[in-house]
Amino acid sequence: MMNTKLVSFLLQLVLWFLFLGAPFISNPEHFQHGGAVWGFAKRHLLYVIFFYFNYFYLIPVTLKKKGLRAYLIFILVSIVLVFFGALLAEPRFIHNGFSPRMLMGFVTIIQVYAVSTTFRLVLDYINQLTAQKELEKQNRFAEVNFLRSQINPHFLFNTLNNINALIRLRPFEAEKAIGSLSDLMRYMLNTSKLEKAELGKEMACITNYIELQKLRLSKDFNLKYEINIKDESVFIEPLLLIGFIENTFKHGVSGADDDFIEIRIISDSKQLQLNARNKIHQSLNISDIVSGVGLDNIEIAVMLSGKV
Repeated sequence: MMNTKLVSFLLQLVLWFLFLGAPFISNPEHFQHGGAVWGFAKRHLLYVIFFYFNYFYLIPVTLKKKGLRAYLIFILVSIVLVFFGALLAEPRFIHNGFSPRMLMGFVTIIQVYAVSTTFRLVLDYINQLTAQKELEKQNRFAEVNFLRSQINPHFLFNTLNNINALIRLRPFEAEKAIGSLSDLMRYMLNTSKLEKAELGKEMACITNYIELQKLRLSKDFNLKYEINIKDESVFIEPLLLIGFIENTFKHGVSGADDDFIEIRIISDSKQLQLNARNKIHQSLNISDIVSGVGLDNIEIAVMLSGKV
């Protein structure tokens, strides 16, 4: 997107070219004498001064800080000063009296003020919208980073303890678990500060996480999960979903016979859906339920971005 200040500059350049050049094009015979050119230059230099005095000072200092009334008074005073200045510079105006030409001069000054005010207010409005969108983007990024940081740090210690027990009992499974943990931690370190990650790699991370969580579950635990991805090359915010899955395990395993966890992740080319279910136990803290981490059925949808 082109910078708004550059667009404003180019528009002003075109405007001044038309405003200053149109009289020469429409009536070139009038400017064959140097006096006419000099008079034209003095008048239009005054218009330029009015334009930018209003643009850079009256609007930001007077209109926005002191209000519309003070702004209009400033404009009126400036026009009156110009009128008396013209009388002092050209005494013949006093003898000739008020003329249609002088009226046109006042009208032109008002038009210059109007155009200058429009330019400045529109530019400020666009800049305000741009700043607001940038702030919203930063807030969303901060929220995403907050979600990414919600992975329980105890998960690492619990997994290491489980692997330690497996080393003595089932060394092959322990070796496989170490590889999964290594891949998971490497992915988290490499992508935690990125805005986007490939969906296929994100799903591999989630699969590793689920497999590591299974180490602390009994073989007859009711765990079901399905990952059905149509296009693994699209992009998603990294580590955005794993926090929900982590909470599903955190609050879904109590040792009761009726414990269960169901995780389903499906996607088409445009949208990815996560459905995570478990059982809420009465032992959960009320703060956990209020904050939403203990829901028995969490379903979210994420819009996928195209390839980059």
